[in-house]
Parts: sequence; C-alpha cells; structure tokens
Amino acid sequence: MQPSWTPLLSLIVGLALLIPTSRWLGTRIQRLVFLFTGNATVALYVYFVLLLPGTLLHELSHWLTARLLGVRTAGITLRPQVGHGNKAQFGSVTIGHTDPIRESLIGAAPLLIGSAVVVAIASWHLSSLSLISSPIELAKEFFGALMRVPDAWLWLYIMLAISNAMLPSASDRQSWHWAALILALIIASAYLLGIGEHIPATAFAPLQHGAAYLATVFISTALLDVLLGSILWAIEEIVGWLLGRRVKTS
Repeated sequence: MQPSWTPLLSLIVGLALLIPTSRWLGTRIQRLVFLFTGNATVALYVYFVLLLPGTLLHELSHWLTARLLGVRTAGITLRPQVGHGNKAQFGSVTIGHTDPIRESLIGAAPLLIGSAVVVAIASWHLSSLSLISSPIELAKEFFGALMRVPDAWLWLYIMLAISNAMLPSASDRQSWHWAALILALIIASAYLLGIGEHIPATAFAPLQHGAAYLATVFISTALLDVLLGSILWAIEEIVGWLLGRRVKTS
C-alpha cells in the first residue's frame, strides 16, 4: 500500500492560501485604523498589539529552539518597525552562527510550534477541527463552536493572532534552500537504493496525520482571515463614505 499524498497536497494548498490572506488581513486592519487616525505609526502599533500573543510565541519559538539546539542567543526584541520592502516587523531574536540544518529548524520553529498550539486550542477549547474537511464544513464547525463555548471568541482571537504571526519571515527562510537540497539528496538516494520499497505504508501514518492537521489549521485560518478582512473592508468603505475620505494605496 502506498502512502496517500492528499495530506501533503492539502498542506501546500493551505500554506499557499494563508500567506496572502494573512497579509491582506493585516493591510485591512492598518487601513481602517489609518482612516480613523490619519497616522501610519498608530496603525502599525494597533496591528502590533493585536498580533502580540502570536508575535511573542513566534520569537519565543526561535529562542527556545536555538537554546535546545545549542545555538547561542542574544535575547528577544519586541518592537514594531518597518523593514525591507516596506514590510512590518514586530520582533526579532539574535542567534549565533550555526550550520544550515539548525538554522533552518530555528527558522521553521514558529510555524511548527504555532500550528501545534492552534491545534491544541481548537481541539481542547473549541473541539472544531476535522482533518481535511471541506471549507464549508470547517466554517460550520467554527461557527458552531462559537455559539456553544462561552469564551470561544477569546480563544478564536488567540488562534488568529498566533496563526497570522507564525509565518516565517525572509530571515527565517534564508537557509531553507540548503536544508531542502540536503533533504532532496537523502530522498533521491533512498529512492535509487530502493530503501523506500521496504518501508511499510503504516510508517508514514504519523507524517500524514501531522500534515493533515497542519493543512486544516492553515485552511481554517485563511478562511477566517478572508471573513474578517471582508468585514473590515466593508466598514472601511462605509466609514470612508461617511467621512468623505479614502485611504490611497502607495
């Protein structure tokens, strides 16, 4: 029996959806705040405060993984600023020089740990995550949980803050090409030597299960980002019409 590729493909699709929807939601938040205040710095700080739980977990994930892998660190910085390409940056962790494999693991830590925390919250507090459900079913489960659980809105906010802050930055990904090359060489060598044929399909079950959970987290967050972003867009249009001004995109 061959392992199913559905969880991996769903994971790739979910991540491909989450990246643009997360950025779009952030843009909608800052545009709406700027419409009210006329101050770009205030808009940036409001977005920073809203994502603070996720940003804190993001940087702690870097720091903890670096310490566990024996890589020196120089503390955590939490401060909103505009980085390269006019992109917002809310925190950083300075780590010592290390090899590409450990650097890649440190860079991927927020994505892995953040996903695990979101899955734990959804499973324990909302009980609303089904593996690789359709988008419609996922939406039904989330809104059903929000109606049943008294403090569901608080946990939903934390989940959104973590999910939208766990994506790797450009600096997090700078060594991933080396790790991907090494992994590709290992897989190619195993294939050429026929090692994969002797591995039972059940051995892939944990990886498939993990990929399925991550895919569900990514797709769920992307759907919620689109929903909230659409609401903020509608509010921006109404407020802009009432106040007689618009936010121009530079």
